[in-house]
Amino acid sequence: MRKIVYLIFCVECMLLLSGCHADKNQEIWNVFPSSQSLVRRTVAGFDKDSIAVIEVLDCDGENLVVMDLHAGMCYTLFDVATGRYVGRFGALGQGPGEIDGMCVGYLSGRCFTAFSPQTRRIWRYSMDSLRAGRANASPLLLATYEVPELEASALAVCSDSLFMAAGTYRSAQQYCLFTRENSVWDSAVDIYNKDDDAFNAYTRPLANQGIGVVRPGAGHYLAYALLFSANMDILSVNGNRISLVKSLHYGDPDFESQAIDMGGGMTGYSATPARRSAVGYLDLCASRQGIYALYSDVPFEESRRSSRDVLYFDWAGNPVAHYTLEADAFHIAVDPEGRSLYTAERSEAGEHLIGCYNLSK
Repeated sequence: MRKIVYLIFCVECMLLLSGCHADKNQEIWNVFPSSQSLVRRTVAGFDKDSIAVIEVLDCDGENLVVMDLHAGMCYTLFDVATGRYVGRFGALGQGPGEIDGMCVGYLSGRCFTAFSPQTRRIWRYSMDSLRAGRANASPLLLATYEVPELEASALAVCSDSLFMAAGTYRSAQQYCLFTRENSVWDSAVDIYNKDDDAFNAYTRPLANQGIGVVRPGAGHYLAYALLFSANMDILSVNGNRISLVKSLHYGDPDFESQAIDMGGGMTGYSATPARRSAVGYLDLCASRQGIYALYSDVPFEESRRSSRDVLYFDWAGNPVAHYTLEADAFHIAVDPEGRSLYTAERSEAGEHLIGCYNLSK
């Protein structure tokens, strides 16, 4: 299951370069009671010729969805058991049955939910229709939301009419619970730079983008990690309230906020990393039992945006294990039962590949 992860490019005249703390963060490594090296297993299928540039991976135990925009479509669908290529879906555009090119999404309940931070639309695809060969099956538009002062980087669908967003709300809080009718029921958790006068309403959202992951079979649970940080929150929705299950903060992002004269009376804004800021969290995925986080403390200027380190937490926020992969990965996905971990990797020739590891219990 997972990710809703996305970078909000949107607010006009904003520029993004991103940036966590510089030196090796020993604290986050020391909290894990066990460590284990994982061995990659050989899997059939997942033909690299069917894949372009992998932006997101997600798995529900039956389907593996790859976000790799090409040929006018957003996603590639594989059968997990055989690695067989099923087809492509997510026609790009603004017309009926089409979605925005920069959508991200996640699998849950035999559906794939897609979310666009730019146009603020939420769609749902039926996986049964897609597997039946109706690759161009039109998605259901769940909502187009217009919540003032909400800049969402990730989103969880709690029900067809209730959503929890992560990012910034009113430049002050990290999470917002709202309805299809744009009624805000709750907001929670102050952002780390709420009272930092170096940031404004434009640069605070840039410095609070992150990766979200929903618990399989429980859309009211969300984990959210800030990019270029060692910070992650685990939250749940109870009735009309957001509850903070656990705050795992081991290192804030280290950004510098700047205003840039664009000429012609226009001003641009950027949130840029301090020198030698660490990469931090790269990706999240989740099983019913816990959260897997791809993490790197390599300085951003030296990194290829990949890592071999996967940190595993249970949904109560307890650190469980530190896994080491055989090869660098830049995205990860796990099946709902936590049996197999799928990775997006690069070959020596630069091709994007899908790898697989067994997760021992």
